[in-house]
Amino acid sequence: METTKKGWSEKFGLVPVSHTLLLSLSLFSFFVCLLLIIFKVPIVLPATGYTKAAIEASGKKAVALVDKDGRTLAILRNPEIYENRKEEIVSRSFGVVDMGHPYIAHIYNSGDWLIGGEIELLQKVHTHAGI
Repeated sequence: METTKKGWSEKFGLVPVSHTLLLSLSLFSFFVCLLLIIFKVPIVLPATGYTKAAIEASGKKAVALVDKDGRTLAILRNPEIYENRKEEIVSRSFGVVDMGHPYIAHIYNSGDWLIGGEIELLQKVHTHAGI
């Protein structure tokens, strides 16, 4: 969340929806408000089937994003849930499918669904990563 609010999407506060992800994988860029965004490795929000079902069953138009301790850090508005095309993301981003690569392994171990939408950050996120 901190990356989306401090980096390329600071003004836009979004996690890619399906058409934006496909554009970024094909062209390594996309347009937001007539601004070209270079997007080599997509920043996505993976979800499990359980999370997908819970969001869909709720009928709500917003989802709370919480940390590991259950504190609400942000709100994801108008969530769009779509298939996590892991092999396509990996092959287009890295040019190879090598499970020995830590980021590729991380992608393959993530949920089978992706959630996109507009993020409203409620408080500063502290990653303690020196960012």
